[in-house]
Order: sequence, then structure tokens, then C-alpha cells
Amino acid sequence: MIEKNKSLSVFLLHFLERLNGCESIEKKITESLTDICTFYKFKKGFVYQTDGFRYFFLKETIGNEDHSLKPRFEMSEMTKIHSDRMKVKNRPFYASRNDDNSLVDIDVLDFYGTDSLLVRQFEDSEGKIIGFIGFGRIQLLSRMRNCKPFIYCWGRFLKK
Repeated sequence: MIEKNKSLSVFLLHFLERLNGCESIEKKITESLTDICTFYKFKKGFVYQTDGFRYFFLKETIGNEDHSLKPRFEMSEMTKIHSDRMKVKNRPFYASRNDDNSLVDIDVLDFYGTDSLLVRQFEDSEGKIIGFIGFGRIQLLSRMRNCKPFIYCWGRFLKK
């Protein structure tokens, strides 16, 4: 357990150093997605951003060689039930395909073309979704739950 905490501490220190570095935001995001996927054993990481009017665009992605993530989709494709389920209590959404899933959770998993998913949405001052960061196809659901606070913090950085 001590080794695991030490490893996490080193990872977080390296992560914070990168965020405070002088590189471009694009490079910080790409390298951070790669590190998060590696550390938490995700197979896929992504960032979508809205144009503010009609579309969400895939801005950055890691591990999307199968092209299961849409390069762009209309905001209307994300149904109200779908977006409401993902922003419950302003916390990250996570699900893994199993027999206990609701139909809405399965819809969200199918939308992103993955069997497990962690997504954190970002909203503007009016409560409209302006983007989100997500990770998919994790090997252990317990790891997904452990990284939710970390994703929340990184989301606050991306929102700035």
C-alpha cells in the first residue's frame, strides 16, 4: 500500500510540474492524457470541446486507433437524459458494462463505443456543457473509482 501511495505521489508531482510548465496547452493535454492512460491503465483518453453553437469536436485523443470516437457530433445527439445522467451532482460519470447497468448507462457506453467509461463534463457560467474529458476501456473498475478525484482536479485546469 505504501508503494502504491508513493507511486501516486510521484505521478501527481510530475503531473503538476507539467501543468505549471511553459509548453503549449496542446502539448500539456496530449502528454497528460498519455500519462493518465498509462498510470491508470486506460486504453483510451479524449477531450471534446464545443463550438458554442451546434457541434462537439474531438480536440485530443489517445488510443483511438479503432476510430470508435466520433471526430464531431451534434449537441442534439447527446440526449437530455444522456447529459443529465452524466452530470449528476456535478461529479464524474463512470460505468462499466455489466448486468447491473441501466439502459441510460448502456446508451452512454454505446455512444462512446466502449465497455467502460469515465467522463467529466465542463459547463459555462450558464450551466451549458462546453466540453468534457473522458477515459475508456479500463481493466479494473476499482482503478476508475480511484482516479475520479484526480480527473475532477484536471478538469478544473482545462476549464480555465
